[in-house]
Amino acid sequence: MENYPKAAALITGGATRIGKAFALALAHAGYDIALHYNTSAEAAIHVRQEIKSLGVDCDIFQADLSTTSDVKNLFVQVQDRFSTLSLLINSASIFEPGTLDDTTEDLFDRHISVNMKAPFFLTQAFAKTVEAGHIINITDAMHTHLLASHLIYSLTKKSLTDFTLLMAADLAPKIRVNAIAPGWILPPSSDLFGDRDAIRKTVPLQTQGSLDDMTRALLFLVNNSYVTGQILYIDGGRHL
Repeated sequence: MENYPKAAALITGGATRIGKAFALALAHAGYDIALHYNTSAEAAIHVRQEIKSLGVDCDIFQADLSTTSDVKNLFVQVQDRFSTLSLLINSASIFEPGTLDDTTEDLFDRHISVNMKAPFFLTQAFAKTVEAGHIINITDAMHTHLLASHLIYSLTKKSLTDFTLLMAADLAPKIRVNAIAPGWILPPSSDLFGDRDAIRKTVPLQTQGSLDDMTRALLFLVNNSYVTGQILYIDGGRHL
């Protein structure tokens, strides 16, 4: 992997799944890591130990991203701890079923808060604070085909995609803003989307992606200073 200038990255949802893979990839590249978690305290502690063994700094920060005060406090704490913060990765997300008929107000509010409102206010704080930097939002390749079974989730990811494009234009040239839209990388543990063979038939490249595919996309965006306003679909063409 390439080595990048000494800097720090804040990764929301960085203790597990794709967020963890991002944290480790950036640590290998020389980034200090501000690792956010909500309920995965034990996992966050293990990831911190693994990252520190690579010779970079890492600290963990608990915050409930459904609460705006927690979101704002999170950024203040990270900025106080890591003065070299220059990369924000909005990876934390919730994915719960709900059709138009059965979406409750609580389900609606939680998805809006975690998937859209938290990235919004973290972006606001980041833009006000850093002299130059980069924001990467993790959306969803299926935002091009809204899931009626997960209606509010789909709407929040589509909104985050639109927000990415708006901010890329608005925050340039000081801050680059891009997004990664994963497809079949780490699907939910339920049988909601059918078996692997059924899913494979919906993917033009006829295979499942990997965490390595995601981290390569991340490092491409980080390393290419002339890229902004892009949505990288890491989905084998499924969004088509």
